[in-house]
Amino acid sequence: MAAAGYMAMFAVQTTMSGELDRPLLNVPVVVGLTGTLLAIVGLHALHRGTYGRLGVVGVSTALVGSLVALAGMIVLVTTDPASSSTDVDDLGLIGSILGRDISTIGFALLGIATVQVRVLPRWCGWLIAVGLPISMLGFPFIGEGIVWALVGYALFRAEVVRRPQAPRSRVR
Repeated sequence: MAAAGYMAMFAVQTTMSGELDRPLLNVPVVVGLTGTLLAIVGLHALHRGTYGRLGVVGVSTALVGSLVALAGMIVLVTTDPASSSTDVDDLGLIGSILGRDISTIGFALLGIATVQVRVLPRWCGWLIAVGLPISMLGFPFIGEGIVWALVGYALFRAEVVRRPQAPRSRVR
């Protein structure tokens, strides 16, 4: 879901950036951040009890930062810049930027913890650590779209491998 939201954001911004109102341009970002929150929960569920303090601090920081960024983006999407006061609009922008900065620290810690635990492949941990900084450098399609698609694939594969097979019963 995160990958789809960020890829949609890239597509909308490159094709229709001058034709849409600003609130509509931010809707795919809200979808992407919601998917990011789900990915954080999935990573925590997979690593629970194995990654120590570094992972817990990383998950907590990434979760809080993503929630703050999501709240800021929701404010930006739901307020009309022409009719709302600039204080509300500024609050949404500050929340979005502050949340992304906090998330950067959290994802770096979470990525390092993922590499150390080795429940997921090492490349997955490094992608978690560097995905948001790459996105903040101006490459959201690569930094978050492709990164979260690959991390989601690794999470899916890890869950399939971890899921125990039910013994087959023989009825005679």
